[in-house]
Amino acid sequence: MEKFALLLMDYQNAVCKGMAAAEVDKRGVLQNARRCLEAARANKIPVIHVRVAIDREHSLRTSRTKRFETFEQSGAMQLGTADTAFCEEVQPVPGEPVVNKGCVNPFIGTALTELLIGRRAGELYLAGVATNMVVESALRHAADTGFAVNVIEDCCASFNAEMHEFAITKIFPVYGEICSADDFIRRAESSSAK
Repeated sequence: MEKFALLLMDYQNAVCKGMAAAEVDKRGVLQNARRCLEAARANKIPVIHVRVAIDREHSLRTSRTKRFETFEQSGAMQLGTADTAFCEEVQPVPGEPVVNKGCVNPFIGTALTELLIGRRAGELYLAGVATNMVVESALRHAADTGFAVNVIEDCCASFNAEMHEFAITKIFPVYGEICSADDFIRRAESSSAK
């Protein structure tokens, strides 16, 4: 059986406690993500944490979009600030890699692919905020690269319910499978029983 990994993406203060806080809270995203993280740890499933975290000089910023230009001008999303701190519910522990990115797509300008190859993960479970940004970017890239991809729907949220729903129902089924936190937990538990 092919190994799988859990990617927790952009569960950081600026996103989950700021930009998308209302939807994250309403959907119980951080609580569901925590349950998945605990199941992965308990069953020795590889976990990788991803966040937008740009160096002070912005030399690692790969996106030249207006959104990322605004981050640079305002000093937002700088590594080592409250913006880039992981939410308390899903803090990394020693041994869990942290990928810092300077764009929306977690594969661009990072060692994410190499980390996954090193863990022999051919299948990914994606969870993150925002659904139609980091999760969609990761899903498209991973699927095109040859990974089997699953999106843990109740571990995702966007800036409003319509954006989330459109991505989940119209785009994601083309690239991968949709599942729930409970589905992931069952899969994690069954993997350690073998």
